[in-house]
Amino acid sequence: MNNNFKASVVTMDACDLAFPCFHIGDKWNGWSMPYFRFKHAKAVAKEFKGRYDESTDTFIIDDNGEEDVFTAMIIKVKGKDVKVYGIGAGSWCWELADNMKLFEAYWGNDFYNEGTYLMTESLFSEKNSYDKEEVEHIHELKIGEKWLSPDYGTAHTVKRVK
Repeated sequence: MNNNFKASVVTMDACDLAFPCFHIGDKWNGWSMPYFRFKHAKAVAKEFKGRYDESTDTFIIDDNGEEDVFTAMIIKVKGKDVKVYGIGAGSWCWELADNMKLFEAYWGNDFYNEGTYLMTESLFSEKNSYDKEEVEHIHELKIGEKWLSPDYGTAHTVKRVK
């Protein structure tokens, strides 16, 4: 297999999350074909209501009643073998996020979906319950700068990472 895989980040219109991956620039119907390390494949599966089957080393995603199965494979990255899963590679509308602003958003244990997530700028909108001033402040962050929620303090922060 080609060993020109490079680290990148992908997203899609179906969610505001961004996921670290590897890719070689291949396209399917104009869409990127990402390959994810196990921990990032788990995050993708969680977002899309999928599961990991340890006995077959596959991720299984329910696609409107049909199961999409994504088996582990080995790719070369800088000459080293890396185990990845091509979730949606060649069938989903993934888009490289290389030219997008990316944010690390943290929600504390007071929140239903507690944790730290890599997000695109589109999440931070009035549609998603951020007020106009908050949206403007977050969108104007420079790389490395952090926003602290006026309502939740350190329980909800956003840091611009790219």
